[in-house]
Amino acid sequence: MNRFFPLIFLLLLSGCRVRDTARLRSVETLGVDYADGGYTLSVSTGEGTDELPGLQLSASGESLEKAMIALEAKAEGQELFYAHTRYVVLGEDAAPALSGLLDRFERAPELRMALPLFCFRGKAEELVTDQDKEVGGLLRSLERSAEESGVCHIYTLLECDRFLREEGYALCPATDGEALTGYALMGGDGIIYSSAEAAVGITLLYEGLDFVRLTVPLSNGYAAVETTKVRGSLCPYSLRELEGEASAEELDAAVAAYLTAVTEEAIRFLGADRSVPAYSARLKRGYDLTRSDAP
Repeated sequence: MNRFFPLIFLLLLSGCRVRDTARLRSVETLGVDYADGGYTLSVSTGEGTDELPGLQLSASGESLEKAMIALEAKAEGQELFYAHTRYVVLGEDAAPALSGLLDRFERAPELRMALPLFCFRGKAEELVTDQDKEVGGLLRSLERSAEESGVCHIYTLLECDRFLREEGYALCPATDGEALTGYALMGGDGIIYSSAEAAVGITLLYEGLDFVRLTVPLSNGYAAVETTKVRGSLCPYSLRELEGEASAEELDAAVAAYLTAVTEEAIRFLGADRSVPAYSARLKRGYDLTRSDAP
C-alpha cells in the first residue's frame, strides 16, 4: 500500500486554509469499510439540532483520499471538519485497511491518534449512517459500559498501532450495534472475534482487572464476585452474591480456577506463546457464606 500522503489529502484535512466557519460540519464518528480494493468512508456529525440537523454521509473511492474527496462532494457546500472527531468505527471487512488508516492519522494534522477504535460486526456504513440509532450516542454508551464493567478495554488508534508493531496484530472492542461482544483481533488474515470469557482473559493479560464483576461457577451453585485491582497473579476479591454454599477456601480456589480458564482461552485466541500465571485468589470480605438468600 502506498504510504505517501498525497498533497490533495493534506489540503482537504489541513488547518492551513481559510475556512468559512458557517459551513463547517464537525464530524463526530468516522467509519471505514474496505472491499474489492476500494474504501467506503462514512461520517456522522452527531444528533444535531432543529436548526442544524445531524448529517450522515458515506462515499466510496479507490483510495482513502478519493473516498474523502467524494464525501466532500456529497456534503453539498458544507465543509467536513475532522479536528473534533471522537470515534472511529472499522467494518468487519476492513482489517486490510487498518495499516493505511493508521498511517493517514499519523500524518494528517487534524486527525488524532488518541481516538477510540471500535469494530462493528457488519458494515461500518450501516452503523454510522443509521438515522434511527445515532452512532455517537451508542458509542458513548459502550464506553460507559466498558468503564463500569471493566471487562473490555477501549483501545485507541495509537494503542492499536503499538500492538501492530509489537505483536503483529491489533485489538479493539467489538460491537454488534447493541452491546460490546468481546474483542476483535485484526491481523493479516482479517478479523476474528473473541468470546466474552476470552475477553476477560485478554483484559487480564494486558491491562489487569480493576473492579470487575465476575460470575464464578461452584460445585453446587455460583458466586458473583468483584475483583479488586488484579495485577499479576494475585487476585483480591469481594463476594457480592452466593448461590449455594462454599467456604472461603472453596471460593478462593474457584476464583483462581476461573481466572486460569479465561486466561487459557485468551492465550488460545491470541495464538500467543505465553504461560498462565499461577493465580492466587483471596477473599477480602463477604457475608455469611452458608446463606444463599443474602442480599
